[in-house]
Amino acid sequence: MTDIHTRSRKRLNSWVVRVAVLALAAELVACQRNEDATRALLSARESEWTSDLGGLGRAQAALVARLGHLPNPGSRGGAESFASRRAALLLASTRQSLVDIEIHQRQIGPRVEAALSHDPDAAKRLLEDDSLEMATSLQSVRERTANLESVVAALVRDADGREKNVSAATDASSVPNKQR
Repeated sequence: MTDIHTRSRKRLNSWVVRVAVLALAAELVACQRNEDATRALLSARESEWTSDLGGLGRAQAALVARLGHLPNPGSRGGAESFASRRAALLLASTRQSLVDIEIHQRQIGPRVEAALSHDPDAAKRLLEDDSLEMATSLQSVRERTANLESVVAALVRDADGREKNVSAATDASSVPNKQR
């Protein structure tokens, strides 16, 4: 009887070990899938952020070019000069924000990868938190860029209006006065 009891116990232990190994394998597969899903999400987000940063960088470059083509109001002083300098400072500040966001973006991938090696769930939460921070930062820069586009457009309109007034005054002074 002891022999039968021992064999039954061995079979039971064998099944318990098999079930435990299968459960462990299933958990490892699920963990690997979780890691793969987090990596895929990281890759998608990085592509999205790179695209957004590129578009904002191009918009910034266009604003710099438009602001650079305005006549130098520094010699005139007054409100025109202040508005141009203010726009240039806001533009420089916004460009620096883009640089800061790019630096943050480059840090996200390595941090998520490091977290994946310890705790895939924590890595996913880290990616979600960083994604929210990136979205907030990018939205802020988008709003500032839109505001700057309006400011620069107004400066360009004002400069064009002054040039037309100067041109009209010059044309009027070159026309001989027939009433003398």
